[in-house]
Amino acid sequence: MRQPRLAGWHIAGNIGAWALPLLATIVAMPFLWRLLGRDGYGLYVLAAGYAALAGSLGPLRGAAQRVASRASSAAGVRAASGGAYLAAIGTGAVALVAALVAAPAFLRVAGLDPDTSPSMLLAVRLAAAAAPAMHVTAAGRGVLIGLERYGRYGAHVAVTSGVTTLGTVLLAARGGQAPELMAWLAAASLLSAAGAVALAQTAGVGLPVFSRSDGRAIVRFGATVVATDAIGSLYVLAERTILTRAMGVGIVAEYTIPLSVASALQHALGAGAVVLLPRAGAAWARADSVALRSMYVRAVKVMVLVAVGGSIAIAGAAETLVGWWIDPGFARQTAAVVVVLLAAFAVNAAATPLWCLSEGAARPARNTALSAGIALVGAGAAVALAPGFGPLGVAWARGLAMVAVPVFIASGERRLLGGGQRELWRAIARHVVPAALVLGAAVALARHLLSGVPLIGAAGLLLAVFAGWLWRSSYFDAADRNAIGRLVRARV
Repeated sequence: MRQPRLAGWHIAGNIGAWALPLLATIVAMPFLWRLLGRDGYGLYVLAAGYAALAGSLGPLRGAAQRVASRASSAAGVRAASGGAYLAAIGTGAVALVAALVAAPAFLRVAGLDPDTSPSMLLAVRLAAAAAPAMHVTAAGRGVLIGLERYGRYGAHVAVTSGVTTLGTVLLAARGGQAPELMAWLAAASLLSAAGAVALAQTAGVGLPVFSRSDGRAIVRFGATVVATDAIGSLYVLAERTILTRAMGVGIVAEYTIPLSVASALQHALGAGAVVLLPRAGAAWARADSVALRSMYVRAVKVMVLVAVGGSIAIAGAAETLVGWWIDPGFARQTAAVVVVLLAAFAVNAAATPLWCLSEGAARPARNTALSAGIALVGAGAAVALAPGFGPLGVAWARGLAMVAVPVFIASGERRLLGGGQRELWRAIARHVVPAALVLGAAVALARHLLSGVPLIGAAGLLLAVFAGWLWRSSYFDAADRNAIGRLVRARV
């Protein structure tokens, strides 16, 4: 049974590793889009996606679990940290070789001839070269998480994300294209790896002992969870590749930028999971099914409220926000894509609490199955829809892939909670659905009457009214309000 004190690190690791880099990417996007141009930006995000796939196989979670399980002994921590670095060297070498070998085939799948696009082939190979350092970075961060040094971990993620992104923008401003930007990514990854190891080793670990048994244990433990990350990265890369093949590399920005807008909501909801499910591991350890169900029901209620209301409000103001952020013409072209992706992520948000409980129960294979289902359905639908509908077709394909979410929820509730939570979903149908219809109509009216700052203010006000009404209604009972209030106050 998983130890109680490890309850939050799976969730915190997900958020820290993705939310801060996403924020840096969102800030940099308008600059890169303007500096590189449509085609240049499309080539850059293809190469960056290839690097993300190769780096997603790193042993962060396995290292964190192994170090945490041996934290009572200094010798055990040294052996676990050494095993983490051995695992990173091994997985990084495998990822490097595989990515280098597959680079020409990847370009051909994307509709780019490696023989006539040598600079793009170079960019992809340089992206692959970043993989070993990314894996060592993951090992160092995993050691920090295992030691519960979240301050150091968060500082490392924030600084390395900021430096890497700033360097990318400055290189683009000096005329750099995809090969130069990927060369900087490889160099920045080396600096990141050195920083992660230094922070881990100065956190009281001491010199690592390179234990093969610990390295093998880390790889075994992390394999399933890493597969989930790899499938997600592969799906994002597949979407970009399918679009490039169907309509040319210049169209990729019209999907990746709206995807970042919608992803921001998903990561905000992930941060909420840390607040709402802080002791899931402890509840599993003492087999407290009542506590688990209560945490789950409250988390789903909040997640659905924020996801549905946030999606509607952001969709209403999205064209204005993207127009300020990127370009008004670009915002008009991509408005429908943003709306469809927000709807898809709102559906996906309903699975977030069960996802967290699955990891808390040390059953990450369920999450891998969900990721695989979404990727298979989404990629298959994208192949069919992209040639005729472009970015909007790929967005609809992601929306169609959400059919896997109800299956995941129904199966997970039966296995993890002892049965389907019918009363929960009836409450959502009775309270959230009618309120969402009213909110949608009000936001649509505001879009018709207002624009610019007044529209954004109206959308925010309507969202607050929506959330406040549900908070005071019977959707949340007094016990829900008291428990959620205590958790939020404790975290703040």
